[in-house]
Amino acid sequence: MCTKPKKVKAGGKVFAMKVEEGQEPDNLIRGMCFINNTPLIAIIDTGVTHYLISLGCFELLNLVMSPMSRGMVIYTPSNGSVTNSLVCVKCPVNFGNVHFVLDLVCLPLDHMDVILGID
Repeated sequence: MCTKPKKVKAGGKVFAMKVEEGQEPDNLIRGMCFINNTPLIAIIDTGVTHYLISLGCFELLNLVMSPMSRGMVIYTPSNGSVTNSLVCVKCPVNFGNVHFVLDLVCLPLDHMDVILGID
């Protein structure tokens, strides 16, 4: 007898701390990146497991989101546990003069637009 396979949720982590106005955390690198020629606040966090884009930027930039094959639970210091199932596949991101093509997971983020990790 065939049964529908149970969907399993993948996990991820974001270690970026909530940045209060006028305060800069010591362990993060903050800069600017561009998606569709739009300047965005980017945080480089060595502890992240996925590249992330804020829900607000996703809507502003009219990016095409694709459903993931399974949902993902991501833990953030500011929002706690967040479940997501949307990703912008092969999104062109410019950071300085370097061009990347990244899969960006859409997530409600405060005070930042994009979180990038270092492979």
